[in-house]
Formats: sequence, C-alpha cells, structure tokens
Amino acid sequence: MDNMYSTSYTLLEETHLQFPFASLCVDRKDLVPIKRDLSKRHLNVPEYFAKNVDRILNFEGRDDDTYVVTQPKCGTTWMLETAWLVLNDFDFEKGSTTILQDRAPYLEFNTNNKRFESKMNTLNILKELKSPRLIKSHLSASVLPTDLWKKKSKVIYVARNVKDAFVSAYHFWTGIGVISISIEEYAEMFLNDRSILHPFWEHSLEFYEMRNEPNIYFTSYERMSKDLRTVIKDLCVFLGKPIPDEIILDEAERHLSFESMKSK
Repeated sequence: MDNMYSTSYTLLEETHLQFPFASLCVDRKDLVPIKRDLSKRHLNVPEYFAKNVDRILNFEGRDDDTYVVTQPKCGTTWMLETAWLVLNDFDFEKGSTTILQDRAPYLEFNTNNKRFESKMNTLNILKELKSPRLIKSHLSASVLPTDLWKKKSKVIYVARNVKDAFVSAYHFWTGIGVISISIEEYAEMFLNDRSILHPFWEHSLEFYEMRNEPNIYFTSYERMSKDLRTVIKDLCVFLGKPIPDEIILDEAERHLSFESMKSK
C-alpha cells in the first residue's frame, strides 16, 4: 500500500500517567473529507501505539466494514451492541450468549501497550472475523486506517456531553490504574488537552463536520438515552437493513436497556 500519510510524535511530559504517552500527528494529505487542516492535528496516545501506528494506518479494510468510533466513556459499548444487532438481523440469542469484544473487536487494543500483544491480538482477530465486520475504535479521524477513507467504510460516531464524559472518564482511568490523581488535577489535564486521546473537542468536531457524508452517521449518547428506537431505525437505514416490526423493536429496547447492558 502506498503511504498516503506521514507521522511524527513527541513524548508528553506528564508525570500523572502510569506509562509513557506521546502527542501523535498523522498528516493524511487530504484523504479525510474534511475542510480543517489535519497536518498538525495531534492525538495523545501511548508511546507504544505511536511507535506502531503504521500497523493501524495500514490495516486492511473491506468494503462492508462498519466502525463505531467514540471517545472513551461516550456510549461505545451501548452503540456497538446496537449496531451489531442491526447488522445481524436482531439475533438476540447470539447477542446474549457471546462476548461483545469477540463480535466487535477493539481495533487498536494490542497496539496500546506491549503487554497486550500476547493477551489479545485484535488485529489478527479482525483478519479472521467474517464479514461484515463491526470494529470498535477510539481514534481520531486522522489516525484511523487509510483503507477506511479509501473504501469509504461506514462510520458510526457517538458524541457525549463533555461534563458527563469527563466524570465517567476520570473514574474509568483511575479505576484501571492509568492515572492516580485527584479529579481537580484531572480537570486541569482535561482542559489543557493533556489527557488520554485528547484534544476532546477536535475529536468530535471532525466527525460533526463530516456528518453529511454518506458513510458517516453522527449521533449522541443523549439522543440514544432520549429516543433509542429512532436511533435503531436510523441505523437500519444507514446500514442498509430493513426496519423491523414493533415487536422486534420492543425486544431490542429491552436487550439494550441499562439493566441488560450492565452484564455485557
């Protein structure tokens, strides 16, 4: 594959993070359908990811791939389960008896940390996964695979109110030991674009600007909370699937309820 990008990164001098992070820049050379200049757009990622970013950028895509892209703690799992149901003709039994990460692998998981390579090689899992593939990612537009933009793979993007995303992300990162700081210190990191997978606003605004592209579906955590049924119907249209009858939609809402999703 001819490289349609150039990459560079600088290490972040952030003592609160439990392993080295870097500010990564990928110049897409106008491949991404967006007006803003991405040549200097950066994303805060683990240093190990920055060193191995070519593996993501050169990930071999398929014409029928669908990506669910969000920032962390912005409804990722909820939307993955919703999109998987639509793509798989509302197979509630399989959706209830198989692990979501097996049905919708996390694209960049094993490139985030060296120790993840032996734990779960998601790139290899994705190569073996039958089409149509549903792929999870937290990456910004400029860092997503080149094939996604060349093949115009479908992308479902979920945004979330910044205040709720901030609180949820803080508890998540501290819970898994990536950071060990007060919420006030994390707020300073967050507001100064030093947190993980930031800048926050740029991540969402890129996809908001592309919301009218035929391969982009932009929605929000709040809209899913308020009117999930309409989001399901929208996804059916977006993914080329028939809108099911009301009985199946009722079952889908039960399957996707907070009580049910807690066990996934």
